Amino acid sequence: MSSNKEIGRSDRTRKLRHLQEFVAALDRRVPHVERTGETEIAREGRALREKALQRIAELEASLEASRIAARPRGPVDAPGKRHRKPPKTALRGRV
Repeated sequence: MSSNKEIGRSDRTRKLRHLQEFVAALDRRVPHVERTGETEIAREGRALREKALQRIAELEASLEASRIAARPRGPVDAPGKRHRKPPKTALRGRV
């Protein structure tokens, strides 16, 4: 992976994996309501989980967009216009 695009994509993939692990850890956590401050901790955990899920969605969309952009396409004359073969004429190929 030497190009900047590939490095950026692998960085986003790594961040995505870490956020997914973070959400999984928050989901595994069991609140102990008998402890002081636990209600606030649980509330903050839910807020962090929501922010992480939003960021996961953003990263997934970004990765999908970079995959689409990396797909090979046919020749293009101008933005949005496909390359066309020249029209056949009766004089074509004659000297």
